[in-house]
Amino acid sequence: MGADQRRTTVVALPGSIAAAAVSAGLGSGGWDVLDVRTERVDPRSLHGPCVVVVEDDDGVARLVVPPGVPLHRTVALGTVRSADVLRHLHERGAAVLNQGAPLVPLLRLVDRRLRSPAGPPVGGELGRRHQEVLDLDRLTPAEHAVLRAMVAGLPAARIAERRHLSLHTVRSHIKSVLAKLQVTSQLEAVAVAHRSLPAAWLALAAVTFTSSGEDASARPGEQ
Repeated sequence: MGADQRRTTVVALPGSIAAAAVSAGLGSGGWDVLDVRTERVDPRSLHGPCVVVVEDDDGVARLVVPPGVPLHRTVALGTVRSADVLRHLHERGAAVLNQGAPLVPLLRLVDRRLRSPAGPPVGGELGRRHQEVLDLDRLTPAEHAVLRAMVAGLPAARIAERRHLSLHTVRSHIKSVLAKLQVTSQLEAVAVAHRSLPAAWLALAAVTFTSSGEDASARPGEQ
């Protein structure tokens, strides 16, 4: 191994597919990667360049990062679902990145942050993302279905037709969605959905080349 070999530790929950992908990507980029799978981070792992993946593959932030340890050489990965956790890690010095982003640009940014940990302050943005997640969680199944259709670009009349609802009912759902998301237009609501809904919600449509929200009929409980 050369003297200039870059070393880093990737810490994640046992069985993390996301962490395995990050480790493989960093390894192919020239990093000597030590993989650690645990539910609680050993403080010693945080003294050098380190990547922590705070969520399990279902999007639940279960990795415990010990308090009181500076995180200035740590890159923390999570999604909007763990925005509040990431915000606290950021306050302790960690660079934070959205693991819901496409893998190749994500790996490039992880590499950059490991080389130069200082990144832009994002505490305020993480706070806003956390609030958007809370607002989205208030939507009923029917409102979620209408929001999916809005993301797909469907107008109210088309939503009513596809979901076998009256136009009045669809417009009522849209009004409720806007109120709960604290926005004033459907365009803003769609932007919130793209920013703060779970990545898998939109990623499945992207992977299969389909438009999310264009399900032809309502599922039980979505009327």
